[in-house]
Amino acid sequence: METLTPIMPALEAQSAGYIHFVDALQGADFFAAEQALREMADPEKTPLDSAHAALLGRQLGKAGGVLRKISPGFKALSEASTALTKGEVETARAKLLEAADHMAQVARNLHLTELARLAKVQRTFWGVDTNNRAVLWERGGTRVSWQMIEMGMRRIRGGAVEYLPLQRGLLRGDPGVSVRTYRPVGETLVLRLRNSLVLAAIAFVVVMPLALVLGLIAGLNEGKPIDRILSIFGLVTTVTPEFVSGIFLILIFAYWLKLVPGATVFGEKAPWERPDMLILPVATLTLVELGYVLRMTRASMSEVMRTPYIRTAFLKGLPYWRIVFKHAVRNALIAPITVIMLHVNWLVGGIVIVEAIFGYPGLGKYLLEAALFKDFNAIEAGAMVLVTLAVGTQLLADIAYTFLNPRIRYQ
Repeated sequence: METLTPIMPALEAQSAGYIHFVDALQGADFFAAEQALREMADPEKTPLDSAHAALLGRQLGKAGGVLRKISPGFKALSEASTALTKGEVETARAKLLEAADHMAQVARNLHLTELARLAKVQRTFWGVDTNNRAVLWERGGTRVSWQMIEMGMRRIRGGAVEYLPLQRGLLRGDPGVSVRTYRPVGETLVLRLRNSLVLAAIAFVVVMPLALVLGLIAGLNEGKPIDRILSIFGLVTTVTPEFVSGIFLILIFAYWLKLVPGATVFGEKAPWERPDMLILPVATLTLVELGYVLRMTRASMSEVMRTPYIRTAFLKGLPYWRIVFKHAVRNALIAPITVIMLHVNWLVGGIVIVEAIFGYPGLGKYLLEAALFKDFNAIEAGAMVLVTLAVGTQLLADIAYTFLNPRIRYQ
């Protein structure tokens, strides 16, 4: 220890300068790194003999190799390392000063770049574009964006940096503007929804009572010829696609017999102004829906008629039709009611094929056209309407259960 005591101050000064230099580089403080290089080049602050110079040379060699990859100007730091290794202290100090000057230049350039970035931020401003959105624009910006035009998409320069929607939103009844027709989605959606509700209401009034009655008749006459006929008829209408039924009805009643129109062309008029045009679409929906609800009602009724409480009612001698209408029908309608409420949503928005065949301007056809054109505003609005309708019909079904079965109560 007594032998090392005379050289300890020099080692501490040398280590402190190099450690200061490395810490400054790691913290990206290039001005501090420049100061550390100047301190190592100063004979008063960093005294060097041959042994100390060789040690510092090896340390600076590693840093110089890394910095040369960033900027060729740091070659002086590697030259200083080589000179220190050879014992050429004065040459090494000169190269350290040269490296410090280059470090100062790099620090100034980086500082100017940061100032330019901050100034660039100050050149941005907020505005409102034609799509009713708040937009952050940049003066002289080169950002590329795409604009929807009638012929498709157009590439433009000077696009916005950031968007902020200002539309009222779906919850407030403003779904935006259609990118396909450039008209408000709300206005078109209301007309299409009205047309679909008219068609769905007429089909519902025709199909559901008829299907329930035929299903009850088939269920009460299980195994008899009338049950076989109705079951086969229901099976045939269920497996027949909508487009097949629609095309056959058009050929028979519109083309051959010429009794009713084969297409639905309303324009801006309401559907009820031309009721003759609704006959074939309603008939097609009747064939599609009738078989499914009929078979579901038939299965539910036949199952209820085999239950113990129905057999008990027969053994008590109650009249047949009293047993059927007072005890059997109410329980047999629980399953069909669920199916019927599910099909209400389908009648409004899912009859795309029927609407396409007859050219009916309904909600399903509107959503199909919007999806093919990628009209996202129309798709979002239509989906929200269908979801609301589905939730509402299921709520009505749950409420109807309480009237059909007194054992079901909601608390």
